[in-house]
Order: sequence, then structure tokens, then C-alpha cells
Amino acid sequence: MLFCLDAERAHSLASNFAKRLQSYSAARELLRTVCTTTSKTLPRLRSTVFDIDFKNPIGIAAGFDKNAELIPFISDLDFGFIEIGSVSNLPCQGNPKPRLFRLPADSALINRLGLNNIGADLVAENLKSLSNCDIVIGASIVKTHDPDILDKRAIIDIVECYKKLHAQAHYFTLNVSCPNTSDGKTFEESNALKELLTAIASTKGGLNSKTPLLVKFSADIPLTKLEEAISVCEEHSIDGYVLTNTTTSRPTLKTPKTLVDNIGSGGLSGKPLFAKSIERVRFAYSLLGGKKPIIGVGGIDSAASAYAHIKAGASLLQLYTGLVYEGPLICKAINYELNHLLLQDGFATLREAVGSANKKFIGGLQG
Repeated sequence: MLFCLDAERAHSLASNFAKRLQSYSAARELLRTVCTTTSKTLPRLRSTVFDIDFKNPIGIAAGFDKNAELIPFISDLDFGFIEIGSVSNLPCQGNPKPRLFRLPADSALINRLGLNNIGADLVAENLKSLSNCDIVIGASIVKTHDPDILDKRAIIDIVECYKKLHAQAHYFTLNVSCPNTSDGKTFEESNALKELLTAIASTKGGLNSKTPLLVKFSADIPLTKLEEAISVCEEHSIDGYVLTNTTTSRPTLKTPKTLVDNIGSGGLSGKPLFAKSIERVRFAYSLLGGKKPIIGVGGIDSAASAYAHIKAGASLLQLYTGLVYEGPLICKAINYELNHLLLQDGFATLREAVGSANKKFIGGLQG
């Protein structure tokens, strides 16, 4: 029924239903009964990353719950963590509609939402009001989508967003790679990234915060540029990486080209993103010698795709498009089968499997 509606309208309806559902304790208990698998029955999936305990490695990627309104619902679906946002310092309406499109033949989405969110002040209030949620919360932060906020003002804008949210999340992700604004990728350039990380590090130190800080890169960043950017991040003691954001490229798709062309610009997510994402996970893991955690995201919709990311070097995983196409029991299904795959390959813990197909390091920062 939802697929009969415009994609963004369907998401809004589903979100409103979830918000209603999570307000009733009986409904939440029923969800937990149906969906919970991992807290005790699958201990192999538990892991500690960034000194944070995760009950399982499957998380919801930024973009699904932009305003931190669905966290109890996501927790009850047994996800190990959720990354809210991306959140900007100031509220933003985003791009004109329509701006979210399904490609069912490819199990993919194209979005050009334009970082619509209610702003850091209200998101912080939503986070403060949470209770009874057994889930790790990450916060993706980004520059306000405003063409007048550039250069030094852009850095100040992101720093202000970080300040407002710094006490409300278990970890933070700097989204320097959103493809859906005209200036969204500027911070992937080494000099701009260095300025931003210097400002954030100074702010973090002033707040005496030990909350882990990650950086999220584009699926389209060339590997040479990714190596440069990671080098800058390592100079600033970044705690980990999220790989990857959506892609503006249009690889070979089953959806007719005329339909894709009519949709126009936007970030492509889902199965077609898998190859680019896992290539960058594998590259970064090798570059870093496996010494920094990576969150793999892109095309994860099954235990097989999840396990491939883990063996390539991802300690944690995120999905969004997979939830749209596979439904709310996707986490339960992946966790059961992932546990079986680990057992089948003789891994006593998830951590043992991380990077197991990628142990031949290529040097880079290890040298």
C-alpha cells in the first residue's frame, strides 16, 4: 500500500504511525517480542567499538530519522544503533518536492531532500526527552543548507551545531559529503577538511568531551583523494569513518534510462551503491591497517551483503534503503543469518571476522 504512494509521502505516513505506536507501552512490548533477537540469544553479535557496547552491528543510517523522533521505535525493532540527522545548526526546509524517488527494479532510491531538518536546538530537545531506549545513538551533523553560509561562516555553523548536541549522543559523524546541496562536498578537500577538523577539535577540547568523532565520505571520492582526506583525519585523531554516502553517478541500472533521466539529480542509494561502498571500506581498512573502526553503509539489505562489508573491514553497518524494500523485520533476519555465517566460518566473535578477507595491507599510513 505504501508503494502506491509518493515515496516521501509514504515515509511521512510510516513515520507518523511509528510515532503513535511508540507512545503506547503495550505496542512497544509487542514490537520487542516480535523483533528482538540479539541481546541474549545471539551474543556472538555483541561488540565494543569506540569503547561503546553494541548489542549487534546493524544500525539505521542518517536520513531515516532526521529529527530524532523515531528512536524508541527503531530500538524496539532491535537495531543496535541509529544515526540521527543529518542535523544542521539552523532549521532547513530542504529542496522543492518531489525530491525522493523509488527505483524498485534496482532496490534503490534517489533523493535530493536537501538536508531538511528542524535544526539543532529542537533536535537536542528531542534527544533530552528520551527514556527507556536500549540503543546507541549517533548524530550526523552538517553545514546548514544555505548558500550564504560559506568558508569561515560554514565552519562556525557546524561548530555551533556540534556544541548544541555534544552531550546528547554516543558518537558524532561529520557529514562532509552530502551530494544534495550545491556546496555539500566542499569539506572533502584536504585544506577545507583540515580547517574544519581543527575547529571541531578545539571545541571538543573546550567542552572536555571524549565522545567519538567520525567522518563520512562520499561514494564518489576517488581513492587517491580518500587517502589524502584520511591522512588529514588521522592528523586530527579522528576516531573512525563512515563509508559511504550516496552516489551522484548512475551505474548500470535495470530501471529504464528515460525514467532515471526524468527523475534528475540526487543521491543514489541501495543495491547499486554496494560495489562503490565496499571498495572504499576495503581500501580504508587496508590503508589504516585495521586500526580504526569503519561503519559500512551502502547496499546492505541481507546477511550476505552485511557479512561482505564486515569481512572487508567494517566493524559496524548501517542501512536505510534496505529497510524500505525489506520491511521492519530486516534487522532480525540479518542478525539471525549473520550469526549463522559467523558460526559456519568458525568465528567466535564478530570482531574476529572484521577485515578477515582483507588482511593484506597496502601500506599507506602504516609506513
